[in-house]
Amino acid sequence: RELDEIAEESGLADQGECRTAALAPETAAEIARWLEWQCQMLAGVQRGVVFLNSRSRAGKLDIAGVWPPERKASRALRNSAERAVAERRSVIKKALDEVGNGTEVLDYVGQPLMQNGKAIGAIGLALDVRSEAQRRAVMQLLEWGIGWLDVTLEQTTTSTNAGILLAHEAIEQLTRDFPFPI
Repeated sequence: RELDEIAEESGLADQGECRTAALAPETAAEIARWLEWQCQMLAGVQRGVVFLNSRSRAGKLDIAGVWPPERKASRALRNSAERAVAERRSVIKKALDEVGNGTEVLDYVGQPLMQNGKAIGAIGLALDVRSEAQRRAVMQLLEWGIGWLDVTLEQTTTSTNAGILLAHEAIEQLTRDFPFPI
């Protein structure tokens, strides 16, 4: 399913809170692959979302990936991710699962994605409730797993920046005053 559909179904799109990140198809596929692997590796994950800082809306997060694809994003996942970005640290809180039947309590994890000392987004996971020791183990595994995602996102940033630099150089060359031979 398309991420735009998930954003709309979550009810967050109607309030202008949730948009799909503008990503190259190969980057979106890598994020989806990583998120699926991460969520299946950790027992008891109900939902997972990768959020990236919005390019068009300052201070907002856009959805870059959702697992499982047929599930909805949720306000609790977004709140955990936003808090992780704001505080630049991992956060875990218990909350009612507003996407399910509304009676189950889940642990909501937010883990910031950092590049060059800046939070560029966050991972949000909804998990079965765990003991404190199990929560620490989940956070450690998530931090290790994020290493692969960081490389993917850094390569995307690097190739985007390289493309921008190349375009600037081409424009500079084209706008120079050259003595054209006649």
